[in-house]
Amino acid sequence: MEFLFKPIEQTKLVRSKELYDAICVKHNDKLCAEVIIDGKKTIIPFTKDSFDTKGKEKIFTKTADKHGRIICIIRSKDHAIQFPESNEFYTPVRERYKYSGNIVSNGNIKYFDIVETYFKV
Repeated sequence: MEFLFKPIEQTKLVRSKELYDAICVKHNDKLCAEVIIDGKKTIIPFTKDSFDTKGKEKIFTKTADKHGRIICIIRSKDHAIQFPESNEFYTPVRERYKYSGNIVSNGNIKYFDIVETYFKV
């Protein structure tokens, strides 16, 4: 049997072995990671998993409270895994916070995958 088209070759995700530090910045109206790779400041998007609250110890409200403040909730690792908060109301990614994570490559496209949230810069 002969196919009329070639199957698309799936590229394998490659995760960096070392952790990188990044600062969350807004770039083209999207939250991205500003990372230093090979001595150069580079802006790359976050992975989809970075926006998932499951397993993240620090999460933030998406909207401000009546005083205009964004609330940061700090949870234990066990609680963060067992009780993931709704991604509709909470996010682990906020602008001007420092993160630690891996660089994930899909072919020649790079993404930043959050491992840990540090502090506001």
